[in-house]
Amino acid sequence: MSLFCSHRRNIFRLTVLIIGGILLFNEYLVYFFFSLTWPKMACGNIDKLHSVMLVADPQILGEKSEPFIARWDNDRYLRRSFATALRHVEPELIIFLGDLMDEGSIATDEEYQRYFQRFKEIFQ
Repeated sequence: MSLFCSHRRNIFRLTVLIIGGILLFNEYLVYFFFSLTWPKMACGNIDKLHSVMLVADPQILGEKSEPFIARWDNDRYLRRSFATALRHVEPELIIFLGDLMDEGSIATDEEYQRYFQRFKEIFQ
């Protein structure tokens, strides 16, 4: 019986370790490791490199069609991805393209102000 309990305890610990490793990688390390595959920001012998970062179609999720957990997760993903790209590119200028807000065209003034506040918090 003792051997069986010890085996179950080891399986439980291994499961917790694997799940913890997956969470650690997907929540934090993935941004670092994948940014290592991005091309270097060098441009030959040019004295001054002017860099521009284009952010295309970030799509901040709306309050009407998406639950809170989806909006929270999407905002976190956008914030971390943007911060990683910002550190890599170190742009002098950032240009946002496309649909910035999922429900921006149908939002009331109050909803639009909340979307805009979320936009500023994500892309600060």
